[in-house]
Amino acid sequence: MSAQPLNDETSVDPFVRRLREICLARAGIDVRFHSGMPAIRRAMAQLDVMPASERLAVVNRITAPVTLPAVSASVTRVIIPPAATSGAARERVDRLSDEGALIRVSPRALRRLCVVNRSVAVVDLSTGVAARDAEAVRICNADIIRAVIGHFEELWHSAVSLAGEGPVTLDRFTDRQRRVLELLAEGMTDEMVSRELSVSTRSVRTEVAIIREILGASSRFEAGMRYAEIRRN
Repeated sequence: MSAQPLNDETSVDPFVRRLREICLARAGIDVRFHSGMPAIRRAMAQLDVMPASERLAVVNRITAPVTLPAVSASVTRVIIPPAATSGAARERVDRLSDEGALIRVSPRALRRLCVVNRSVAVVDLSTGVAARDAEAVRICNADIIRAVIGHFEELWHSAVSLAGEGPVTLDRFTDRQRRVLELLAEGMTDEMVSRELSVSTRSVRTEVAIIREILGASSRFEAGMRYAEIRRN
């Protein structure tokens, strides 16, 4: 199966329809359907508490306090709808941001999905507002997960940052991210940083990408310059 994104440029519905068709054809131990809101909530809750080095999520509504385990120790990206940027929902979103999550806003955040460690995902496939139409799928199939990630990335790149975000401070970075920045400032390559920190090069590159996102930097050099400015202040 191709890992191309399943959605078109304007609508999430083609994504849902095609994903459901593919999952029905692959249904089995690594593709399981859940019907009814209680079953869907349980499936989502299992991912919410799963330890993760990377977590990707689309949240279509925020009606309760949001807590993700060890957000500051992971790469966590969340897409929320515009309605979640005000009122009580905004307070909960800000709490997530304070814990280190990267958050963007999109009017296309219509259906909840979560991908943990690029190895397991749950996607809401519900096609109607009635409870009887509630349906989701839990996916452990690597090919299908790559397609779900492709859909998430397309949404992420078309989304916008939270309006009114305050200035970036050192508190926005994990200890490891600060150490990566320090090593990069010394002129180390990703490979040298990975050896110094005893982590994979892929992990370093992921950290660098998140650091650039936090700083709004278009390059590693610009990220280093902005980090130096933050330290001076």
